Amino acid sequence: NEHEFGFTAYMMGVILRNWQYIVTAGILRFILIHFKIGDLVKQRVEISTPLNSWKRVEEGIFLLDENISPYESDIFHEPPLCLRLYAALIKMCGRDLIPIIFVLSDILAGLMLSKAAGEYLKYSSELEEKKKESYSKEAEKLSLKRFNYISIPSQVLAIYLLNPYIILPCIALCTSTFHNLFMAATLLSMASGWGYLSTVFLAMSSYQSFYPIMLLPPMAVYLARHRHEKISTEEFSLSNYKYYILKTFLQFTGNLTYLIYMSYCLEGDWAFMKSTYGFILFVPDLTPNVGLFWYFFTEMFEHFRLFFICTFQINVFIYAIPLIIKFNREPMLVIYSLCSLMAVFKSYPSVSDVGLYMSLFPIWTHIRQFMRQTFLVSCFFLATSVLAPIFWYLWIYAGSANANFYFGTTLAFGTAQIFLVTDVLFAYTRRQFHLIHGHHSDRDENTMLVLK
Repeated sequence: NEHEFGFTAYMMGVILRNWQYIVTAGILRFILIHFKIGDLVKQRVEISTPLNSWKRVEEGIFLLDENISPYESDIFHEPPLCLRLYAALIKMCGRDLIPIIFVLSDILAGLMLSKAAGEYLKYSSELEEKKKESYSKEAEKLSLKRFNYISIPSQVLAIYLLNPYIILPCIALCTSTFHNLFMAATLLSMASGWGYLSTVFLAMSSYQSFYPIMLLPPMAVYLARHRHEKISTEEFSLSNYKYYILKTFLQFTGNLTYLIYMSYCLEGDWAFMKSTYGFILFVPDLTPNVGLFWYFFTEMFEHFRLFFICTFQINVFIYAIPLIIKFNREPMLVIYSLCSLMAVFKSYPSVSDVGLYMSLFPIWTHIRQFMRQTFLVSCFFLATSVLAPIFWYLWIYAGSANANFYFGTTLAFGTAQIFLVTDVLFAYTRRQFHLIHGHHSDRDENTMLVLK
């Protein structure tokens, strides 16, 4: 009850402090919906994919009402519980009020991300304060306390609510809005140290779109470390640490298994597995999007397809291993990096995936001085966001361009994201070095420093 009261009080405080962002975001979305802008952007391949299209949801609900399985054809590709949720929302609210549900979900996701950022920075600041004796005397200049991290949750909220990559999927009624809501709930639960809730929301995210399952290892490490910091070191042995990690894995597995079993009970067979997770893994629909799969497999010979499908899907997950090993003391950084890589390498990405991790960028304000690619990445994002619709029009409607033009834009868009995540990782590594060894700003230019 104390936690619930504290959470409610915090949320009310955030709403009162940031009412201008919340009101602006709500009004902006309702204006765009009123003028039917959503109907225009629903057709944009950067926003709507075979996995998040609301038109496919409506067709799936129609088939469900007619007692026809929506998984017998190539129409609907989300799990059965999601379909029932959407059907229940339409039944309770009516189709005219569905846009309000999307807007409220977006605002709630922003509030939860804001709270998650605040909890994480508070935890990191306390942890850094405990370790300050092992840092250099010059490290005071780089400490989190020197940065106004109290204002960062408001920045996260503003960037999420006013980000075009978030606004456009919302007004287009893309179900990625709900995915972002589940992800925000996962991050909030994890940052707050709510172990079981973290596994519940991560299971829901993974159930809907599969790829968030890769966040389980860093989340388990974070929760174990969070537990470690709350009790004395003497009471927390290595066996306790392993126990909490194993407990997180088992809870997640149990929750996800329960969701899948409930889906089986609703459908009466396992056909939905092929139409949902099979669709994600084997990529049968090669409609262009902001990802990389569609172009390569359009050009691929059929007898090489399975090999390269496996290669591409392994490529999505394989980065989790070295990142967890290298940054095992900073699981939140690993999660941020994996969210970025998911947005680049998943089979059916949309700009909504980019908007989610982009809104968390203010968390890394304290390492921004060590970043070197910020201007270049910003230019890439701006240029590709403008050029993508232009090249699409020239390719599909004017016929004066071809697929290479559009794919070149999406490739540059993906490259910008890779530049961003590598820049964040490198900047974090540099800051950690300077915390321990000092900034060395007064050293002679010819002095050689060795990174170990």
